[in-house]
Order: sequence, then structure tokens, then C-alpha cells
Amino acid sequence: MVVGMVWQFVVSVVILRRELGGLHWPAVKERIWFNGPRDPSTGDPRRKLWWWVVPAILANAAGGLLATQLDVLWTDLLPALSEPAYTRIDSLADPQFEGQWWILGLALTSNLFNYLLGEELLFRGVLLPRMAGVFGRWDWVANTVLFGLYHVHKIWFWPSMIASSFGASWAARRHRSFLMGVVVHGVEGFFIVLVLAIILGWYP
Repeated sequence: MVVGMVWQFVVSVVILRRELGGLHWPAVKERIWFNGPRDPSTGDPRRKLWWWVVPAILANAAGGLLATQLDVLWTDLLPALSEPAYTRIDSLADPQFEGQWWILGLALTSNLFNYLLGEELLFRGVLLPRMAGVFGRWDWVANTVLFGLYHVHKIWFWPSMIASSFGASWAARRHRSFLMGVVVHGVEGFFIVLVLAIILGWYP
């Protein structure tokens, strides 16, 4: 999975280089909306718009929670798609992983390429700014659905994966800010605390 997300970074860089004729930071920065939130009406940057990440995060949480029953229905209809035990983080709660600091390094690398340089860069930095040309005002919805379906490695979570991702695309699109998407999506990175607890043996 980590290698796949690193590959997303490579693909994003190749696309940007071909599209922009190079990788000059000012051009890349403008292309991927690498800036703080902008007023939807005027386009002016406004710091107080950062507060919009709060309802976006809450919308993701509510959407994911409400869609859990759809996950159950989805896997009941197709039992072969049920979640394997080895994919759950609680499978790491085993004495053999205490002191295994390489796991933390892997988790940090995963976070970097998941919430910034991999998934976010490709979906909210490279794709979203161009999707209005095809989907118009519903570009953020299409981006969310595409982002959810891409998670075929978590196919048992497809319904809740999609429902819990609208906030990131909406915030990034409304305020033309890649960084807002990073913040909204990045709150999931709390799992790093669980990884640290497992390495230190802080679990029942």
C-alpha cells in the first residue's frame, strides 16, 4: 500500500511536468491550489475561512458513521468481500511487535504519502482542479466517488469510505485550497498514536 501511494506521487509529478512544461514551483503551486482558503465569491485569501475545516471534518465523521450499515449490507450480499482479520490495526496488538520501531517508520511514511504527497496530491491537487471541465459544479462529488472507489484494497468499506470523504473534496473545491483537503483528510492520521502505543506495549 505504501509503495502504491509513493507511485501516486510519481504519477502526479509526471502529470504536472507534462502539463506545465516543467516543475517550476510558482506554476505548480497555482495549479494544485497550494494555498490557504480563498473566499468563494472574491477569490481573496482569508485566514478565518480555515474554520470551515471543522464542519468538513464533522461531515466526514457523520457520513462514515451513517454508512456503516451500508458496509454491513454490502458484505452480507457479497461475503467474499468481508474484511480479512489481518487488515485490522488491532492485529498488531501482540507482544511480538513491542519495540519494533520500524513499524512507526512505516506508519509515518504511510501518513506522508497518504495525507500529503500521494492520495491528496493526486486527487485534490492534480485531479480536482481540472474536474469542473467535465462535471461542472458537481466536480467535488465526482472527485469523492472516484476517491472512494479507488480504495479497492478496502472494498468492504466502500460505502463508508465514500460517505466519509465528501468533506475533504468539498472544502478543497469551495475554497480552492489543496491544504484544506490535506487538513480534513489528515485528521485520520491519529492512528499513529495507536501504532506508538502498540510498540510501547500500552494496550490491554
